[in-house]
Amino acid sequence: MKVCFIDPGGEEKGLNVGLGYLCSYVERHPAVKELKVFDFNNSKESFDEKIGKIRGFDLVGITMKSVNTKNGVKIARKIRF
Repeated sequence: MKVCFIDPGGEEKGLNVGLGYLCSYVERHPAVKELKVFDFNNSKESFDEKIGKIRGFDLVGITMKSVNTKNGVKIARKIRF
């Protein structure tokens, strides 16, 4: 199974520690063959470049807080298959 998690970013830069913990747990599962994190918060790529890379995953998770809900919903709408 190919899994990706997305941190949609928000008002402040920084790493999402909770997402890191989740990744460390999920990558141990024997069914997970590939795990990627797309960090929209700390990347220099454009929005469309990042969206273009999110294809072909069996499971996509988007972390959201109240301050970045709009960004998360925007990403979810773009990547719906």
